[in-house]
Amino acid sequence: MAEYLAGLEAENLDPDGKENRGGSDGTPATKPDRKPPKVISPSDPSSAWTAKANKRVQFGYGLNYLIDVEHAIIVDVEATPARAYDEVASTKTMLDRTELRLDLKPDWLPADTAYGTGKLLTWLFGRSITPHIPVWERYPSSDRMFSRSEFTYDAERDVYVCPNRKLLRTSGTVHDNRVRNYLSQPQDCRACTLKQR
Repeated sequence: MAEYLAGLEAENLDPDGKENRGGSDGTPATKPDRKPPKVISPSDPSSAWTAKANKRVQFGYGLNYLIDVEHAIIVDVEATPARAYDEVASTKTMLDRTELRLDLKPDWLPADTAYGTGKLLTWLFGRSITPHIPVWERYPSSDRMFSRSEFTYDAERDVYVCPNRKLLRTSGTVHDNRVRNYLSQPQDCRACTLKQR
């Protein structure tokens, strides 16, 4: 057990012994920056303590598939400890391996909300892969800001409406061939009665 925990600790260090938190250019660390698990199996320390749908708690693994949905073919599989972080990280592994071994690179990637982290979405955009993944939001946030879901989109007028019923408009400019920004008017925000919230 002590050897396993020491290994987890060592994974968060770069070759110079400094903590590996990623590059200054925003690239993620090569190893996860997180605490060791609270519960570790003495016989299989790579497994993860997880609750299944039937509420049975046990140590287990997740089986992650990369599927060519157009042809309904599994092109890669990666087993991970049953932790969301590891399962999301396996996406990068499978995409890299599939490109290297099969010379396949998707134009787009669908996945569920667990995969909608900022780090993965940024990584996909950097690889010119369009994500069809709902953004994972952890609201209510500690800073009590409104969540994205509290802003409604009005397709007819192409505007977002804030919780105080003010409009956020776009210039129509598409940034990086993917994103249009919707902005509020500064005077609306300065005088907002919901500002305290």
